[in-house]
Amino acid sequence: MGESNLEVMDLNKSSEVIESDGVCSTYDKKHYCLFCLKPFSKMARHLQYVHSSEREVAIACSFPKGSKQRKMQLDNLRHRGNFVHNASVIKTGKGELIPCKRPPKKAQGTDFMHCAYCQGLFTRNVLWRHMKVCKLGPEGFTPKPGKNRVQSLCAFAQPVPSHISKKQH
Repeated sequence: MGESNLEVMDLNKSSEVIESDGVCSTYDKKHYCLFCLKPFSKMARHLQYVHSSEREVAIACSFPKGSKQRKMQLDNLRHRGNFVHNASVIKTGKGELIPCKRPPKKAQGTDFMHCAYCQGLFTRNVLWRHMKVCKLGPEGFTPKPGKNRVQSLCAFAQPVPSHISKKQH
């Protein structure tokens, strides 16, 4: 198996750090656009001004600012753009993964899985918690207890790495 250069967004890079009451917050996260595949820190603004002619963006922008529907539509576009980027990173084995929530400690690319519903990237040990409250999950769905059951459900949402053949023998 070849050497993999998968990285996760690093919290220790030089960025704007604001400390309040002993809690540090960094404001340097970039999301990848679903349409032009470039990273942006203000995705909603980018989508509204650059891709307003796209059908999904027009639907999202038709809702009032600050509404739950608009936020959910824009989050969906953001997750899908990050998923396309993460899939290409996993396929090539090079690049930086964009998780929904950055882990407090440095993590490997194999420590993450995509949610089967919203396509967000989460650490394996947090994924089950997210699945319980995922807004795009089926109504009334309650997963059976246990992390492994959730991970096996989400395994089908994972992109296939380049060193694994897609053919079934």
